[in-house]
Amino acid sequence: NSLHEDYEVELVKYGSHDIAADAYDSLVAMINQIKSLGYYKVTSIHRSMGTQQYIWNNRMSGYLASGYSKEGAYTAVLQSVAIPGTSEHHLGLAVDLSAGTTVHNWLAQNSWRYGFILRYPPGKTAITGIVHEPWHFRYVGHELAKELYDLGLTMEEYMDMLTEQAGYGAGTASDPKNSN
Repeated sequence: NSLHEDYEVELVKYGSHDIAADAYDSLVAMINQIKSLGYYKVTSIHRSMGTQQYIWNNRMSGYLASGYSKEGAYTAVLQSVAIPGTSEHHLGLAVDLSAGTTVHNWLAQNSWRYGFILRYPPGKTAITGIVHEPWHFRYVGHELAKELYDLGLTMEEYMDMLTEQAGYGAGTASDPKNSN
């Protein structure tokens, strides 16, 4: 989804990164729990439009250099990089954690306890439009994180469920044509 041009977020420092103030305490608590489990490193939290544009351009260049057509490269990049202006990292609520398998597995099962969800779980690419990213966690708050975990739903599936319950029909929230 596109970030509204008037959107503002209060950011605070977490090491060398900026994070939304609302997510800070939960991230600290979650990180404190994984410290004893093995290797981890916070690789990205808040990203400016410029940083996202750099990542997008770099990925596009890589696909083009390997022989993809412009359209093919664009399609391939969309599976793993958000279009600048649509990244959850712009919100300061998405956290990328480089970690070993033990830590990633623990986070997939327990991040909800800290208000985070595994944003792009395995087997859900057709729903989210993004390939499985075991490192990408999104802060949604404790209540919603627990509900999503208990129901086994992605944010797109949850939004579709709410849309259907409200009588608007299914298939609208997770439709890739509606996400940009």
